[in-house]
Amino acid sequence: MRNLLELEALAYLRVNTSLAYSEHYPREALSAVRHIDTAFAYQNETEVGVGIKASGVPRGQVWLTTKLDNSWHKRVAEGIDASLENLGTDYVDLYLIHWPCRTNPNMKEVYSDWDYVDTTSVSSPKLVAYNTSKGIHSTAYSYLGSTTSPLHKDATLLELAEKKGRSPQQVMFVWNITKGRSVIPKSVTADRIQANYEIDGLELTEEDIKVIDSMQGRDGSFLPQNYEKVFYHDDE
Repeated sequence: MRNLLELEALAYLRVNTSLAYSEHYPREALSAVRHIDTAFAYQNETEVGVGIKASGVPRGQVWLTTKLDNSWHKRVAEGIDASLENLGTDYVDLYLIHWPCRTNPNMKEVYSDWDYVDTTSVSSPKLVAYNTSKGIHSTAYSYLGSTTSPLHKDATLLELAEKKGRSPQQVMFVWNITKGRSVIPKSVTADRIQANYEIDGLELTEEDIKVIDSMQGRDGSFLPQNYEKVFYHDDE
């Protein structure tokens, strides 16, 4: 059985784009990395599975992650079976709850039979610190920000990247890895997929890390529209 500790050393591609690119992505990505991240909700698991097989990389060398859709939380066994069939494999290496909030099948209502807590006021650093204290591995999702908060255009980051002779994407990639997190980059071009992972020799000093830590707009969260509460289990 593969150990989650293997995941910490891996960087991987988030495949949630159109079907036209879904077979292409794994073939390109697996020339650089060995972890593919997808989800039932992306509606492209079949194409991802085809792309992995077409890459020629043995299945045992690929860490494959997919996710349980919100409306399937009461049908977990059925959900994983559907994903395995779509992906054309008999196992995945990691199966995640896509969003920690459970909805009814029409996705219009959050079920009330779980305990919930409002986390909209919890900052990402605090959440990551909690995860670390419980031995929970964190992954950097949208690690370059979003269309409304594009970190890769931040003046501070651009200055640091220029000093390092690297791209802002590569600097943020290494910053997250240095923090002990996995990273999920996404691209539609082969050159950029390769460039994201060309980080050999790129090291950040303690001062560099502090500079990124202090960047405005770096800390953020994203919740599905109208989902103001997410499930949060207190094991104490």
